[in-house]
Amino acid sequence: MVGEARMRAKPIKWRRLWMWLVIALVLVAPAIATSSCSCSGDPKEFDPGDEPDSGMEDGPVTFFDASDARADTGGAVCPDNTCAPHFEDCDMDASNGCEANLNADPHNCGGCGDDCGDAGPDGEALPAHASPFCSDGGCDWWCPPVPGVGEVYKRCKDKCIPFVCDPYNCGDCGILCPKDNLGNRVCDVGTCGCPFGTVDCDGVPECGQECKDLDHDAMNCGQCGRQCPNDPALAPFHETYTCNGPNPDGGLPDCVRVCVTQPGNLWLDCNGDMLKAPASGDGCETFGWGSVTDCGACGNACKPGEVCHPINATSIQQECGCPKPLDYCPSAPYCRNLDSDPYNCGACDHVCPTPPHAKPRASTASAATSATTVSPTATTTTWMVARSIR
Repeated sequence: MVGEARMRAKPIKWRRLWMWLVIALVLVAPAIATSSCSCSGDPKEFDPGDEPDSGMEDGPVTFFDASDARADTGGAVCPDNTCAPHFEDCDMDASNGCEANLNADPHNCGGCGDDCGDAGPDGEALPAHASPFCSDGGCDWWCPPVPGVGEVYKRCKDKCIPFVCDPYNCGDCGILCPKDNLGNRVCDVGTCGCPFGTVDCDGVPECGQECKDLDHDAMNCGQCGRQCPNDPALAPFHETYTCNGPNPDGGLPDCVRVCVTQPGNLWLDCNGDMLKAPASGDGCETFGWGSVTDCGACGNACKPGEVCHPINATSIQQECGCPKPLDYCPSAPYCRNLDSDPYNCGACDHVCPTPPHAKPRASTASAATSATTVSPTATTTTWMVARSIR
């Protein structure tokens, strides 16, 4: 009897189960019919910089990588390249997401393929020393640093002005230097007038060369225009005359014979016979610029693997180096970190592009904003976006 009761209960149990399934389908079906695909992939984030900029909001710019996005329903793949505002998949490669910032990419400025090239905002040719960039979807231009030197030019109206020596824009646009005792306007390294210990001798507006040192200038020794001897017979022996001032006894300094000591052309008298030339002896016979055996001085030998280089941008004094992880570059200050120096990114003198809305950075790691690969070690030029675009 008990077994028969159980047999009769089974159909009732299954009927109840099917009833609940039907009710569930009735309730869920409208939601399924009206559901939309929503991405759940990890957002890719640009590394924000710290420079304020008008027209840009706080917070990083993000986009979704369609390659790892999934729909919330059924595991379906979301549509490829769903981009945030002002970003586009210009290379049609879903693996790198929306790689083009149409507000900042000079090669896709305002739209895919719209390259700023060598033209300014009005399509006109750029002025000398200028470089184009993209700002808010429109092309413009700026005055970039000089590799190995730094900031030299500044944008003043429609030109890149050398503010370090322009007496009409000395240090900044519109700063006019007063006339000196010779009636000349002199701008020296962004400051009006000659530095202490120098004078304006010739009145010729030479950028950075107007001011003469009367104690050491062989062409103006002791007074403007007083020249030291120029003996052509000493040239093969790498000797010259220089002004040996100031004179401790007062009066004009003397002109004395010395070895040629110039940046890139440094000679040494290691056997002590320079004053015998040209009659006898070999003068200044040893080349000391960049020499690993006589680095700036006789017998100053570098260790294996070291290089001989100037100690700074203006000195002729040499030293052995560079300490790791720095590398030697021919532009001052010579020892550079090629993994982090935006002016020597992956290679000496390779300057990262630096539009006003971005901060330059060199990185060996791959980044969402990677713009240029410059070496097999994957050192890349990157931009750190200062603020997210509206």
